[in-house]
Amino acid sequence: MLIRRTTKIFLEFLAGLVAGSVILLIVGAWWLWSGPIPLTFLTPYIEDALSPADSAIAVEIEETQLQWAGWQRAVNLRASEVRVLDSERRVIAELPEVSLGLSLRAMFRAKIAPTYFEIVRPSISVVRNQDGAFAIGFAKSV
Repeated sequence: MLIRRTTKIFLEFLAGLVAGSVILLIVGAWWLWSGPIPLTFLTPYIEDALSPADSAIAVEIEETQLQWAGWQRAVNLRASEVRVLDSERRVIAELPEVSLGLSLRAMFRAKIAPTYFEIVRPSISVVRNQDGAFAIGFAKSV
């Protein structure tokens, strides 16, 4: 009799845990699907991960968001207004929007390690100089 009661309580607890997890999963999916989620607390860590420690190059990010990216990638980390700076804090490159993938394995070790880096909707300009050489750069969108 005591074993049945303990088993019943355990099964009720397990069912409640599964039901709660399903509800949290549905609410999280709806929240992600409804629009981008700002992740401003994560921005400095991403800047550090993208800036080489032994280099004079630094990366600055204006805004970081988590958003639904379709069924192939599921969630996507988007950084907007990304600037690459040299040692004298001059802008080398400006990227309007960048998509990042992060390593889950590294996240379990409390590190941020990008797995892919993709420039979203770039506007590229190609100019031929007077000496015949080509110069390629990102055009600032208006």
